[in-house]
Amino acid sequence: MLDFSSTHWSQVRNLRGKRPRDEPELGDWEQAWTHLMRKYEPAMQSIARRRIAALGGGAVRSDQAEDVVQAFIAKCLERDWFHAASEEFGTFRGFVFVLIKRFTRDYIRAQRAQKRAPGSGIRSLDTQGEIPGNDAALDEKDNESWMRCVLVNTVDRVRRRSPTNAAVGALLIDDPTRSNAELALRSGLNEDAITLAKHRCIKMFAQEARPEVAETVRNLKDYEEEVRLIETYTQRFFKDRGPPQDR
Repeated sequence: MLDFSSTHWSQVRNLRGKRPRDEPELGDWEQAWTHLMRKYEPAMQSIARRRIAALGGGAVRSDQAEDVVQAFIAKCLERDWFHAASEEFGTFRGFVFVLIKRFTRDYIRAQRAQKRAPGSGIRSLDTQGEIPGNDAALDEKDNESWMRCVLVNTVDRVRRRSPTNAAVGALLIDDPTRSNAELALRSGLNEDAITLAKHRCIKMFAQEARPEVAETVRNLKDYEEEVRLIETYTQRFFKDRGPPQDR
């Protein structure tokens, strides 16, 4: 039976309300927070970049996504959004998806207001209300960015089992459209070995991603849903497209 009481997301959520004053608790809390933010910041930047492209209208540029994410991380701490987050944001992914979309919307609005009235600053960044720019195409891209982070963070675990599969997998996570010929050239394998490695990557990465997924949930139901999602995206990232399509 999996124990979710000590996962990184559980540590953050269980100590929400105020940053703990007790040194051991503070250490655990900061370690959990830093762990999650560091690993998933690339996905956050991708989400922000897409919302800027959809909603920015010249007020904020797509290349400012990193600034938006840094501001978001700071506001999470300043405004204690963990305490305000309802149970509908049960997973860390759910928390980020909802709040960073809203934050990016409000950030863009604030930048527009500042251009109209310099010095107005960012006065109100809500955790409530509609989720902006929310459509199937954007959601699909957001999930892909997130699952890419999960798989990137799984490479070292796979490497301990199979350096070859880890090497091929890392290349495909970076760009799933790479041809077998390019993969062979970069990895030093022949193309037949690439086909086999892709097949093995599907199972191996899905298995080794489970501990990574577990760190972002608080209960078995959410864990099982996240595992199903990573299994779907593992198939997509490591699918053998074969000749002649990939040449």
